[in-house]
Amino acid sequence: MSNSQPSSISLLLIVPSRIFRLGLQVALKSYPEITVMAEVETPNEALTYLQAQRLSMRDRPGVGIIAIDTALEASLTQNALLRFCQTLKTSYPHYRLVLFTDPGTVSWQRTRAVGVDGYCPKTADRSQLVAMLKQVAMGESYQVSVDPSLSKGDRPSWWTRVKHRWYLWGIRTISDVEAKLKAQLNQPGLSVLERVVIRGRLRELFTARWCIHWLLAPRLEAVEFQETTDNNGDRPNSGIYPNQSLVPAQSSSLDPEWSESLIPISPRQQVLETTATHLQFQLNNLTHTPLELDILKPQKRQELLQVILEEWEVLLEDLKFSQIQGDRLLSKKLDFLRDLWSAVVTQFFGKYSRIMVKGAEVEIVPILLQDIDRIQAEYLEKIPLFVDLLNYLVYEIPLMIDNRLYAAGTPEAQKRAEMLTQNLIVQLGNSVVNPLLNHFADVVAVKQIFYDQELITSRKIERFRNDLSWKSRQQQWFGEPKAIFESQYSLLVLEARGIQKVSIYAPRREELDQLNGWSLGVTLILEGRDAIAPRLQALVGSVGQVLIYILTHIIGRGIGLVARGVLQGIGNSWSDSRLSGNGDRPK
Repeated sequence: MSNSQPSSISLLLIVPSRIFRLGLQVALKSYPEITVMAEVETPNEALTYLQAQRLSMRDRPGVGIIAIDTALEASLTQNALLRFCQTLKTSYPHYRLVLFTDPGTVSWQRTRAVGVDGYCPKTADRSQLVAMLKQVAMGESYQVSVDPSLSKGDRPSWWTRVKHRWYLWGIRTISDVEAKLKAQLNQPGLSVLERVVIRGRLRELFTARWCIHWLLAPRLEAVEFQETTDNNGDRPNSGIYPNQSLVPAQSSSLDPEWSESLIPISPRQQVLETTATHLQFQLNNLTHTPLELDILKPQKRQELLQVILEEWEVLLEDLKFSQIQGDRLLSKKLDFLRDLWSAVVTQFFGKYSRIMVKGAEVEIVPILLQDIDRIQAEYLEKIPLFVDLLNYLVYEIPLMIDNRLYAAGTPEAQKRAEMLTQNLIVQLGNSVVNPLLNHFADVVAVKQIFYDQELITSRKIERFRNDLSWKSRQQQWFGEPKAIFESQYSLLVLEARGIQKVSIYAPRREELDQLNGWSLGVTLILEGRDAIAPRLQALVGSVGQVLIYILTHIIGRGIGLVARGVLQGIGNSWSDSRLSGNGDRPK
């Protein structure tokens, strides 16, 4: 046991609730010596991560702590949870173990018997949480017990509690039905009609979840806690001591799920969760132009975009602690994108994955990473409003939309941030597939693992690559200059039916001033057309009106008079013939 204060504390969170993980991050963000090195939701994910980090953690400075949420009892029995803790303590003795508990869950005595070092209720104050982590990091045991005589004077109203129960019941019901539908969707042998019906029901559930969240989700900002002093009053209110009782000032008598739901959801978390939900639906290309992602199997396409979203979330978390802002953030834009692209390539294809090419075994990732400079020029530099998106998601700086500033969390800002995030993910997905097509387009192993069945023949692959090449040239020669001149960005966004293209307004005057050569010529042609077209249309309209007047009032009237004369002549001839006929009839 060591009594010295460690220089740093690294946390591995085994917490099934994303909201509770977010609350822990918010609570610990002002303590730079405490960092969250990883977050997992299940025991299997935790064991996989720890096995991968076994060697690196031995040489890492500071102390590693595994923080476990007793909410795992939803998937594990209490005995299984205790056995899991014992396994961690036996296999990874250099880690400390900490439990975040709910009232009525496993007791401190039982957890101590299997080697747990810290025991803290979820309703604990932030200072209590930090003190507990520091005590445990020093090699000591720490327990924070909850006072059973909790105050009931500040309970939320009856209607608020009822709404909250409805909210929890609705979310659970939707999640259960959603899980069953996704399991059905993954079953082989479904007809096209059955898949359409299931996806339609998933879209309905997504809408229902949004409505329930908007109507019934708690709107409280936070829960404040106050500490009790001991009977002799020797301990100050700000002090932290083992076995000290806590008395919540608000919502102390609520169930644990209520306390968890009171943690505010940040704009960033809302954007990421919405995007993650969209990734569960179809990812078909609805843009009428080829995308690199089209060649992937639907499952691989979804997997790639999910990997990008996860790596993007890691980057945002790192930036939050780095405090890089302003001009420095702008100058490092391409560094962030290059790091993000490299991480996605490594994660998606596997760092040490190998394939057979012409009888030789080669590693995929090193070859793909060689194209990073070309990928930067063709893809990464063209991702729009990247710095604005970073500022919004990391520092909650207002977004400029149609020349108006919208504060973080407003519907307009959230919608724009979602669109920019989705475009970033799709464009990164295209950029990851591009070097694969350049280096391993017709390799059998690659086609078996990654390609869609409709694009596995050599002819179709070459046609697909030619279509992509033509689209790129067309965009470079005509599309991009036109978009700059019209102050627009084209975004690839995720909708319920697939990937769609939309256009948004954004000032691009600086880019317009830097155009030269062919691109400048395209804008001049557009400007000339804008200048000439209205006048030419007016001239053509005037000539058309003159022609209409001549045809209707002069030529038409003349033709009408001639026709009238002809008809009158025919009528007179017919009358004369009748009269002459009557005169010749015998009497």
